Amino acid sequence: MRTVETLKIESGRVELAVNGDPERIIAFDPEDVAFAAGFYGLAGRFAQKEEEYRARAAALQEGDAQGTIVLMEEMCGWLRKEIDGLFGEGTCETAFGSGNSLRMYQQFFEGVVPYVRKAREKKLAAYTDEDGGVLR
Repeated sequence: MRTVETLKIESGRVELAVNGDPERIIAFDPEDVAFAAGFYGLAGRFAQKEEEYRARAAALQEGDAQGTIVLMEEMCGWLRKEIDGLFGEGTCETAFGSGNSLRMYQQFFEGVVPYVRKAREKKLAAYTDEDGGVLR
């Protein structure tokens, strides 16, 4: 019988309980390069979409409640698709249930951004000295 050693690989996986509910866990690895690229890509696409939606909202006639609702539904649908694409299918259902408000999406990103930022700073620190210069 041979002896097999164990190789332990730790990821930077973060698990967050939505509103403290252990049944509603959002998980991601902010140290994963593909995740980070996807996250910053989503931020860029969101900035573009936000401009588009602002222009479309400005074009609506004042008091056009139905047009405003349709626009908000479209934006929320786009965000759900993007979040599920990056964080994994079902993330939006776990985080928001059937809720659909821009404030909920804002809170989601406000909760995630510190983990992504910390992971990126940690990665950059490995390549810079104490004064922020590049190590050689």
